[in-house]
Amino acid sequence: MLSPAAHAVVSGGSDCEPADTSASAARFPQHAVVFDHHGRKLRFYNDLIKNKVVMVHFMSTALEGDYQTAENLAKLQTLLQPRLGRDVYMLSITVDPQVDTIERLNRYAAQHSAQPGWSFITGNDQEIQSIKDALFFRPGGHAQHHDQQDCSMGLIRYGNDAANIWGSVPTRTDPVWLAQRLDWISPRKDIPRTPVRGGPPVSSV
Repeated sequence: MLSPAAHAVVSGGSDCEPADTSASAARFPQHAVVFDHHGRKLRFYNDLIKNKVVMVHFMSTALEGDYQTAENLAKLQTLLQPRLGRDVYMLSITVDPQVDTIERLNRYAAQHSAQPGWSFITGNDQEIQSIKDALFFRPGGHAQHHDQQDCSMGLIRYGNDAANIWGSVPTRTDPVWLAQRLDWISPRKDIPRTPVRGGPPVSSV
C-alpha cells in the first residue's frame, strides 16, 4: 500500500499545468498522477504517454497465473531492443493498487527482468479507474459501466500518441506479432529505406 504521504500526493491534484487540449490528450484524464515501480511520481499522460509509442495493459500480480501477460511482455522486450526506452515504452498498470504496492511491483519487475522502458504503475483507485476508462471505454474517460464489458485485463492497448493512432490485441498474442504492431505505428524517419526506381530495369551494358 502507498504510504499515507504518498497517497495524499496522488490524491491531492497538486499539478497545476494547463490542460493539454490536443485531440489525443482528450482521451486521457488531465493531471492524473501515478507512481512507477521505482517510486517516481509521474503525470500519467504528460510523462508516460505524450508523443510516445506505447503498449499498455492492466494487470494484477495475484492474477498473473491466469493471464500470463507479464510473461509474454518479458519476451516482447527482448524483441524491442534497443528501441525500448528510447522510442517505444511498455506500461503495466495494476488494477489492485491496495495489494500491488510500489515495493511489490518493484520485486515483480525484477522477477521479469524488466528493462528501462518497461514500467509497472500504481496509484489510487480513482486515478487507476479513470485511466482504464480512457483506454478501454468511451474517449475522455466517461465509461458506461452498466452496458460495457470490462476487457482491460484480456487486451493490450498500443498506440502512437503523436499520430493519435490506437489499437488493441489479446494479451496472449505472439510477441513477434506484438512487435510488428508497434513497428506499423512507429515513426519511420530513422529507419533506412531502399530507394525505389520507377521505369524499366537499368541495362548492365
